[in-house]
Amino acid sequence: MREYLEMEIPGRGLVRADRNPETWPNRDGGCGFVPHWALVADPDQPRTYFDPDELAELGESIKTEGQREILTVDLLTDVERELYAQKNAVPRYILVSGERRWRASGPGYADLPLVEIRLRRYENPDDRHLDAVLLNESRVDLAPLDRARQYARLLEGRCRGNKSLLCKMIGRSPPDVDGYLSLNNLSPLAKDAMHPSRKKEALKYGTALVLAKLHASLQDNFVPRIMAGEAGRTSTEQRRWIAIQLVNRGGP
Repeated sequence: MREYLEMEIPGRGLVRADRNPETWPNRDGGCGFVPHWALVADPDQPRTYFDPDELAELGESIKTEGQREILTVDLLTDVERELYAQKNAVPRYILVSGERRWRASGPGYADLPLVEIRLRRYENPDDRHLDAVLLNESRVDLAPLDRARQYARLLEGRCRGNKSLLCKMIGRSPPDVDGYLSLNNLSPLAKDAMHPSRKKEALKYGTALVLAKLHASLQDNFVPRIMAGEAGRTSTEQRRWIAIQLVNRGGP
């Protein structure tokens, strides 16, 4: 006798998923409901920070209105399934897009037993990663440091150092790409000051672009003073302050 997991969705009624994983989507383009635990987050996902308050707000919305947007996933390889296996469950899919919705649907938030997925198959992990980057590229709230990290990985890997190819691939101008890539030169202290968890108090992008051109020791000297308000509140004020400090020091 077949056993099912069931869930009531506002506006759609009762949905269910067979408990047998062999019945879940396994071909490109396949859609359906699967247990929340059947998915794992991709450690190479472009977005590295998820605001707890925003997750809680989204979780409440999912409770009352349902998931609304489908999650894009790929099948885990046999090696990956062994790696992510839990004591009583073996995940089957890895997220490509929708990790924020998946987190908000899960324990501590909406606590849904099922999520809706669309399976997309890729020839290799690099193709999967590129798709994840492109799917996140259109989202304005992706942190600058996350963009910087992903652009560097694409440039060194798939693009083999060809910056023009990278610009064409992600649909950004060379100055834009150069700006984000330069953030990888920030010192650990400067990167921490720019972390999205700081929200409005985070180091500003325009200021970070100037700091990224300086030696790490200078960055570490300037950042605490900037964060303390010594350099002013706006990026323009802060960049002017940095220029004055460099003149007084005789250059960078």
